[in-house]
Parts: sequence; C-alpha cells; structure tokens
Amino acid sequence: MASIRSPLGLLLCLFALATGPALAAEAAPSAADVVQTRRLLGLLRSPRTTSQRVVESVADLVALGATGEEAIERHLERELRRLTEVADGRPATDAFDAEIDTLRGTLARLREDPELSKEQLTTEGLPALEALTAAWGRREASLAGWHRKCTLALEQVDRLAAILDAWETTATGGVAAPGFARQLDELRRRLTHGNPEIAAVFAENETIAKSLPAELVPGMTAVNTIRITCGLNPLIFDPKLCQAAAMHSSDMESHDFFAHESPLPGKKTPWDRAAIAGTTASGENIYMGSTVGSDAIKAWFLSPGHHKNMFGEGHTRQGLGRAGKYWTQLFGN
Repeated sequence: MASIRSPLGLLLCLFALATGPALAAEAAPSAADVVQTRRLLGLLRSPRTTSQRVVESVADLVALGATGEEAIERHLERELRRLTEVADGRPATDAFDAEIDTLRGTLARLREDPELSKEQLTTEGLPALEALTAAWGRREASLAGWHRKCTLALEQVDRLAAILDAWETTATGGVAAPGFARQLDELRRRLTHGNPEIAAVFAENETIAKSLPAELVPGMTAVNTIRITCGLNPLIFDPKLCQAAAMHSSDMESHDFFAHESPLPGKKTPWDRAAIAGTTASGENIYMGSTVGSDAIKAWFLSPGHHKNMFGEGHTRQGLGRAGKYWTQLFGN
C-alpha cells in the first residue's frame, strides 16, 4: 500500500475522504425507508390485512429496492422456521396406533371368517369395537391441541404463499428466493391432519343431509364413523337409496311381511326397488323391532350377514329408511 507521505498515497486518502460518505449513503437505507419497511412488514404480519392489501404491500416493499426485498425474504424465512416448529411438534401416538391396528385386525379377521357367528360378534366383535372407539378417542384427544395449532399454521402458509406469489410477480423474487414454494408445499402437507378424501365425503354429506329426514342422519353418520374407525372408507349419503329404503320399510309395515324379497309386483329384489328410485344397489339390510335407529345399527353389527354387508369394502353410497318399527339400509357402489 502507498505511504500517505507519498504523492500517490495522499491522492488515495483524499479520494477516500471525498467519496466515502457518498458510498456509505448509497449503501445504507434512509430513515424514511426503514420506517416504511417496518410499516409494510407489519401489514404482512397482521391476520387482518386483506389479500389485496397484502399484494399492494409487497409491491410497495419491492419499490424500495434491495431493502424491501431483503425484508420480504427475512419475513418468509422467519415464518417458515416458526411453522416448521409447529409441524415438528406433533405428539407421539405410537402406542395408540399400535392398539388401533391390533383391534382393527381383530374386526377384519371376524369379517373374513366364513363361519362368523352372532356369538363371535357379541363376545369378540362388540368388545373390540368398543375398545377401538376408546383408543381412537384417546388418540384424537392427544392430538387435539396440535390440530388447532396446525389449523392456524395452515392459514399462515396460505398467507405466505400469497406473499411469495405477489413477490415473484412484481419483481425478482423467483430468483432471489429459490425453494420457498417447495418449502411451503411440504409444510402444507405436514400440517394437514386427517384424510382429505374423508373430509370431502363428510362435507358433501353435510350438504345432502339438509334434504333428508332428520331421523336418518344420525344412523348413517354412525355407520360412517364406525367404518372410518375400522379403517374403511365412509359412504356418501344417497337420497335415492334413502327413498328406496323408505319404500321397502313402508311396504313391509303395510303388507305385514319381513323379507328382502317383496311380494309386491315390480319390487321383488333390492335391485328392483333401487331401480324404481332411479339408482342402483349393491346390498341391503333390514331390521324390525324398534323406532330407534341406533337399535337397528347395533342389530346389524351383531348379525353376521348384515355385519359383513355394513362393512363391505366395495360400497361407496348408503341410504336408510324407516316406517314404524321397520328399517331398511341400502348400499351402492
């Protein structure tokens, strides 16, 4: 390095003194930019900020140049770390899972037994179902607090995705922040609890139930709950199957018979009756003796043929109908 006593050294020192403050001024953000950045980040963090305002805030940050874009990147990194901690905080359920698998195996073995008897279902099946329901409940209770955190975290994932999309659309975010989209997708997967397909069936059934007799909904919901607990798919409520089931129950009550085969013309088989209602059927259960739907469900559970029908893996739809003390349950694939 040139000595300060030399002419060259003196010139370099004078240049540094002349340009140093100017270069520093270019590198450091102004006080106004700092205040603006903080204000805009506050809007991005607030859950009350509308989607449109989020997009506008990102654009305003980008307009501040490197200072604004670095602030966006730091915000995304910080929130991704926080949300990852939520996902990592899932309580261990290994003991519950092992118990549930064992009990599901017991019930599956009974269903597959060609010699299945009512005694087996009474002494083994019903206790296994009760124990399975209890184990499932304990497992869900252990996860309840974490599920609530996940629900809030998923809302934040959606907000971060909106911020990232606005940033990539407005400026150079797609280059400056590689990997954020992938991390958000992975977090969404880890934070989503439950089975989306099951959730979709329950959401659809909630809508369909509004058009059905109220007394039928608890029984069909109970069947779905039992099937899910046993590891099987839930069934869509089918108003047409409900119509066919109600028709057969009414016929049995009015014409004093109790059978799958009807003596009435055109209504002999469950398939005939489903066709009259404008649909198809894959199985039928009937019960007589109570006006309470849960009594019918329990009786079917304890009856070998009806039990296997109720837990059939090929079903996708169900219907239920009552007339007096006569109940009919129809399934469709």
